[in-house]
Amino acid sequence: MRKSHLIYIAVVSFMLIFACSESDSPTSPDDNNGTGAALYYPGGVGSMFIFSRDTMGSAGSYSNIGLRTSSFASSRSANGLSIFKQINQTTSIGIVDTSSVEFWRSNNGVYFVVDTSGFAEILGEIPDSLKNLLTFNIDSQINAFSTPLTAGKVWPAFKLNVGIPIFGDRSLIEVSGAYKGQESVTVPPNAETKTAERIDYTVKISIPDEANILDTTSQYYGGTAWFVENIGLVKLEGNGLLINAIGRGSIDLEDSSRTIRETLTSFELK
Repeated sequence: MRKSHLIYIAVVSFMLIFACSESDSPTSPDDNNGTGAALYYPGGVGSMFIFSRDTMGSAGSYSNIGLRTSSFASSRSANGLSIFKQINQTTSIGIVDTSSVEFWRSNNGVYFVVDTSGFAEILGEIPDSLKNLLTFNIDSQINAFSTPLTAGKVWPAFKLNVGIPIFGDRSLIEVSGAYKGQESVTVPPNAETKTAERIDYTVKISIPDEANILDTTSQYYGGTAWFVENIGLVKLEGNGLLINAIGRGSIDLEDSSRTIRETLTSFELK
């Protein structure tokens, strides 16, 4: 398998973490009573959140490049859960991009549904002689917020493995979340000071060597999210590749060299 194929699989598969899926039916590891973790990503159909988007320049200061509007457009039921569809419209330097993502929430976590529909197209680029030997195991959901929030907590949020004959599974993508404690943030509409829970995310992409797929080079991308109880996500900051994937469900490799910040400017809960 050529290295370019594996990079493509890894990056686009990560993009699919935050893409919408209508076909998958997630299963709940706990109850769905709207408490606990659910309080940190609240709102019903009709809820809307608007974020300003900034990028860091060479001098280390931020400048505004646009905004992102996220709305909870609809919901459906699956396995006793309410699955919400979130529509994201991002405007950056005059360019408008629209995407969607499905999520569900429970007492113990907030989960984004993984859509694997695009994965078949990616596999089409791999020679059949090699593709028939490999197996791909992809988590059906990503655990973006996990409770209880305890000091030093780290959890595996998502994993994509490739199975290689004789040698077993090798990880292509690993996403982890880490609870970093509480910090004070200001929230609209009156710039009130609130206590936020800080979550750091790390994406590890393992790129196999062209000559020996058992030898890998790891690339890491990081970002941070701040969540406020009964309000939701109030700020995202970090590597552009990760922030764009979380915020608008799309990937641009050029953004991996940028630092992006999104800050909540207004919201309406339904």
